[in-house]
Amino acid sequence: MMDFLDALSTCWWLGKACLPKWEAWAALASIAAVVTTGILGVVTYRLGKAANRASTLAVALAGRQAQEQDFRGHTERLLVLLQVAAEVIATTTFLQELVRQLSEQTSEGYFVVNRDYRGEVVRDLAQITFPVSMGLMDRLHYLDRGTSSRLVSDWTPSDD
Repeated sequence: MMDFLDALSTCWWLGKACLPKWEAWAALASIAAVVTTGILGVVTYRLGKAANRASTLAVALAGRQAQEQDFRGHTERLLVLLQVAAEVIATTTFLQELVRQLSEQTSEGYFVVNRDYRGEVVRDLAQITFPVSMGLMDRLHYLDRGTSSRLVSDWTPSDD
């Protein structure tokens, strides 16, 4: 042990003269630098592996979230279409019955001469509304652009 201490400096309590040996100090510093570099290399390698695992996990999580978002969007689209379709079918049935009634042989002449009958037909037509579909206006973005744009343009109140 004393030889090691003497290699660094002769200024120890048993030294003969006080002259540091810079070559020995440089060798010691080099050894410390090599050890430190090795430790940092191992830490950097482990950090890189951890970052790769975290990145892989983040990509998998984002993929799963995208699939869930697609599923929710598809479900929402179906729900909106079902609600709109129910009103359209009910209105179509009502209009088909009205057309059938107006298509009877006597109905055309009766429509022309009877003011009350015309008023009744106009009142029936005025009652056609789509309250459920109007309530879905903020969810129309789930539909494809063609369908939602037709619904918006058909239901937007005019300034007339």
